[in-house]
Amino acid sequence: MTQKTTIWTRHLELTEPEESVLVKMALHYVRTTDCNDVAKNDLDSLVEKICEPTPFDYSVEEK
Repeated sequence: MTQKTTIWTRHLELTEPEESVLVKMALHYVRTTDCNDVAKNDLDSLVEKICEPTPFDYSVEEK
């Protein structure tokens, strides 16, 4: 019998200003930190997600 693997995915709702801060934090971290303490693939994936979003990453709400 094959054992199933559980993968947890976290979804965060961010405002544009919050997203801007997150991008600045990530870029600062990449530029100034020795990234040996994190998995390179995970760091690259995260930076790509927050620095290169697609239109489908957003929902629109009119108030």
